Amino acid sequence: MILEGGSLSGRERHCLFLNTRGQRFGNISGVSGLDFPDDGRGMAVVDWDQDGDLDVWLSNRTGPQVRFMRNDTPSDAHFLAVRLRGLSCNRDGIGARLELVLKNQGQHKLIKTLRAGEGYLSQSSKWIHFGLGSSTEIDRLTVRWPGGETQSFTGLSADRRYRLTQGIDMAEAWGPRRQSPALKSSRLDPPPADGGSARAWLSARVPLEGLTYSEFGDRERSLQEFLGKPVLLNLWASWCPPCIQELGEFSRRQHVLRQSGLSIVALSVDELGDSGGRPHELLTRIKFPFASGRADPWLLHRLEMVRNRLFAWRQPFAVPTSFLIDARGWLAAIYTGPVTVDQLLKDLNLLGEPPEQLQTRALPFKGRWLTSITPISKEQWDRDLASAYYNVGLDLTRDGRLQQAVDQYLQALALNPQDANAHHNLGAVYARQGRLSQAIAQYRQVLRLRPESVQARSNLGVILAQRGDREEAVAQFRAALGRRPDHPGVLNALATTLVTAPGVSRGDAEEAVRLAQRACELTGYQEPLILDTLAMAHAAAGRNEKAVAAARQALRLARENGQTQLAAGIRRRLQSYAQRPRQP
Repeated sequence: MILEGGSLSGRERHCLFLNTRGQRFGNISGVSGLDFPDDGRGMAVVDWDQDGDLDVWLSNRTGPQVRFMRNDTPSDAHFLAVRLRGLSCNRDGIGARLELVLKNQGQHKLIKTLRAGEGYLSQSSKWIHFGLGSSTEIDRLTVRWPGGETQSFTGLSADRRYRLTQGIDMAEAWGPRRQSPALKSSRLDPPPADGGSARAWLSARVPLEGLTYSEFGDRERSLQEFLGKPVLLNLWASWCPPCIQELGEFSRRQHVLRQSGLSIVALSVDELGDSGGRPHELLTRIKFPFASGRADPWLLHRLEMVRNRLFAWRQPFAVPTSFLIDARGWLAAIYTGPVTVDQLLKDLNLLGEPPEQLQTRALPFKGRWLTSITPISKEQWDRDLASAYYNVGLDLTRDGRLQQAVDQYLQALALNPQDANAHHNLGAVYARQGRLSQAIAQYRQVLRLRPESVQARSNLGVILAQRGDREEAVAQFRAALGRRPDHPGVLNALATTLVTAPGVSRGDAEEAVRLAQRACELTGYQEPLILDTLAMAHAAAGRNEKAVAAARQALRLARENGQTQLAAGIRRRLQSYAQRPRQP
C-alpha cells in the first residue's frame, strides 16, 4: 500500500485519553488539539519549556514529518521531576521503578517506570515527571533500581527537579543550566504546482539500455542508435492535450534544441489502449521534426521497472512523461507532465557537472546529504533490476500466470545470466507448462552454477524420468542422495523411477522397497504419495499382502487430505494388488 502511495494509518485521527481514575478513560482527542489526521509513527513527551507540564513531539510518515506541540493548558497543578544516575546498574537507570507517596494521601502511590523506548522508534526524555495535582507536600520517593536494590529519598519539594544517584541518599537539587531553544510556529507549504509537472533529477544516474521501439512503418529501432549525444525519450498520446502542446513547442523550437545537441524520440502509447487515435497523422500535421514511433508493452514495462527501483512511490505512468538520457546512455532525469524547452536547456547544461554538484541539485529543497552518494555501477544496477524482474516473476507464478512469469524470468536472466534462482524458477514454470526440453536446459544451468543443489538434481531427475531417460534420471537422484541421504522427496523419486520402468529387476524392486521404507520412516508414515510408492515397490518385489496394507493406508490418508486424484490412482492399484495370487 505504501509503495502505491497509500497509507497504513493515514486519515485516522490521533487519540488522546484522560485517566478519570474510574473504570473508563475519557476521550479528549478533539479538545486537546492533538487529533491530527497524520500518518503518525512516534511520540515523545518532555517538559521542553521547563514550565512544569509535559510537551509533545510527534513524528509522521507523511508531512509534516515532525510536529512540536507545546502544552499551554492553564493549570495550578504541581509537579516533581527527577533524573536517575546509576552506579552499579546502567548509567541512566533504565528499568528502575519509582513510587511516590504524598503526605496526607495514605498509602496511595504514584508509580513510574523508566523505559528505554516509548512506542515505535521513539524515546521520551529520561526525566521522570510526576504530576501532583493540587498536592504540594511529598512524603517520600522510593527507587527500585535495576538489580533489586531499593532506596528511599525524603525532603523533596514540589515544583522542583532533582538528580538521584544510586547509593547516595541525598537528592541533588537541579536547576536548568540553559533554556531550551525557542521554537516558532511554521507552516509547511507544498511545492508550487506547475501545471501538473514534476521534475526528478537523479542523485546517481543509472544505465538505460536495451530499449527498442517501432517506427510507424513497423521498422524496429533501438535507442542505442542515438547515443553519443543526449536523448529525450518522450511518451505521449493523441488524446492528451498537454502532450500535443508539448510536442508543438518541441517543433516550434527545433532549431535551439538541435543546437543544444539534444535528440528527441517521441513514442505514442495510443495503440496500448482503446483510444483509436491516429498519432502518425497528428505528428505529420504539426510537422514534428524529430524521431517518432510506437511504444510497445515491453518498453513501458522496462521503464516502469526502472522507475520502481528508483522511487518508493509507485504510480501508473501518466502522459506526457519524458526521460532525459545522457550521451553514454544513462538516465539523468524524469519529467512527469509537460517539460518546457527552457527547462531542458537548463538541464542539458547540468549533465557535465561534477557528481557532488549534481547530487545537491537532486534535492527538491535546501539541505545536505547525511552520507555520500556512491555512483552505481552498471553491473550492480543490472543485478538490482534483474532482482526486480525476478520478484515480479515470483508473484506471477504464485498467481498461476505462467507465460507472463516466463517473460519476467527471461528479462531477469538477460540482465544477470548467473542468477541460479531465476534459472531454477524458470525451469519449474517450463515443467508446469509441459515444455520439458526447456525445463531440462534450465535445470542444467542451475547445476552448472550450483552443483550442490539437491532440489535442482531431483527436479531434473523427475523430468528425465518423464521423458523416458531412466538411466540419467537414476544417476541424478543418486547424486542428490549423495549430498542429502535422508531427503524424503529424493528417496521417493528414486524408488518410483526404479519400480515404474518396464521390466523391473528383482534387485531394483528390493532397492525401491528400502528407499520407500526409509522415506516413510522420515515422514512418520503420514505421506500418502510415499506410502503409494512403498506399495508399488512391495508389489514389484512380489509381496502382495504388504503392498495391499501400504496401499490401504495411503488411500485412507489421501481421502482425509482431500487428494481425490491421488486417491483414485491408489484405489486402482490396490485392486490390482488384491487380485494377484498369494505368494507361496
